[in-house]
Amino acid sequence: MVSPDRWQAIYQEALAVIPEKIGAVRGVALAFHTVVDGLHRARPQELAHLLATDPTWQEAAARGLEHAPGELRSPADLFAAIAWSVSRSTALERVITDETTFHWLMEHFPVDQPTVGGNSGNMALALADLGLPRVLVFTPPLHPQLAQLLAQAPQILVLAPEGPVPISEAPTPAREGALHWIFEYPKGMALPLPGRTLTTTRANRFIAAWNPGNHRLGEGTQWLRAFAPYAREFSHLILSGFQLLSETYPDGSRFDTWAGPLLEGLATVRAEAPGLLIHYEWASMASPQIRTYLLQHLLPQVQSLGLNEAELGLMAHDLGHPDWPARPGPRWMLETLHLLHQRTGLQRIQLHMPGLYLTSTTRPERALLERLALAYTALAAAARSARGRATPAALADHLATPLASTGLELLQALSELPGVTGSLDGPGLQWQGLTLVGMPTRWVDRPLWTVGLGDLISAIPFTLWTPA
Repeated sequence: MVSPDRWQAIYQEALAVIPEKIGAVRGVALAFHTVVDGLHRARPQELAHLLATDPTWQEAAARGLEHAPGELRSPADLFAAIAWSVSRSTALERVITDETTFHWLMEHFPVDQPTVGGNSGNMALALADLGLPRVLVFTPPLHPQLAQLLAQAPQILVLAPEGPVPISEAPTPAREGALHWIFEYPKGMALPLPGRTLTTTRANRFIAAWNPGNHRLGEGTQWLRAFAPYAREFSHLILSGFQLLSETYPDGSRFDTWAGPLLEGLATVRAEAPGLLIHYEWASMASPQIRTYLLQHLLPQVQSLGLNEAELGLMAHDLGHPDWPARPGPRWMLETLHLLHQRTGLQRIQLHMPGLYLTSTTRPERALLERLALAYTALAAAARSARGRATPAALADHLATPLASTGLELLQALSELPGVTGSLDGPGLQWQGLTLVGMPTRWVDRPLWTVGLGDLISAIPFTLWTPA
């Protein structure tokens, strides 16, 4: 058992060591979607009032308790997806593929606060806030509102025809761009449905993504090809965005029609910069076909993967073990991680879940630094949860934020599994060729902000991962 004082000492060491490490990173590039996040904070009874006006929406919400829709093509789909997220207090993202539905949403649930969003946008702002000197972010189409939001961190770069340029020098020809509508709900919110009332057990969000320009990842493919000549100027590349794809499109094309050229663009980048470290940030995807395609064709081309516990459960299913998530616990977590490493060749997988960050790796040379990076990230996530932004000056305050009991319990259970050796607070646990580095997080009971936390949590430790 690791004492609370020992965990506290690791956190304090992270505050002393990690800022200098972040400042020394050569540069990080992030793609494929940077958008304006339109935050809508849940209001009492607003969902109930709208549901009462149309029985078909009530029926859709009831269906959503079992299965979230794969895409959002109607208001009914929106209610079903929100009900799924609220019933589990679990983050969910789905793509809006119908323009009329997007306008209906904007009319009935107005944006309270615009901010930088999308996986790459969230990561870019978080890394820049924490002092990373050179952050290149995907922005097509860059429009004035997005440029203004990104300019909060002047060291952010965007890709122009002449190469990477500061955001302050970037042209902004687009009038409109992508918007991700975010339904941010608090712990304890009630959603009455016929015959039952759902009550959230923790704060979380549902995201409805409107991104018609990159719905087929064509903009992402063009960006990769334009980035390739400059890739050697950067040490790390973080990708996401395949959750924007549909299985099929009205013209008869399929997701692989558009994913194929993008993977060819990634291969060009790798050829231009063989030393570039590449991370893929998984995101909520309904389609098992697209998930399987990524397992087979994308993950073998990257070294690192980030995901949460719900996404890991889907991984178990896609890897041929649908019964594992039905037995949640540390054993199936390790089995799924181990199988994922075997099937893909990934060197590093970072799992983030409530109360615990856990990295599994086949390259244990930097295990001690990985633990410090996870600790520093936990302070940054607590600061973002409590304040909306994470800056170095705010992190020390969260040394007083309680450690998450769930994380402490899970780590202890992991260490006691048959065959597991090593130490929780040293170079890590060892199990079947994997090194496991875990960190109990700080627990902000009533967060002000949950959007983008997963992106921040993955971006910081990967940026500091430099295997020998």
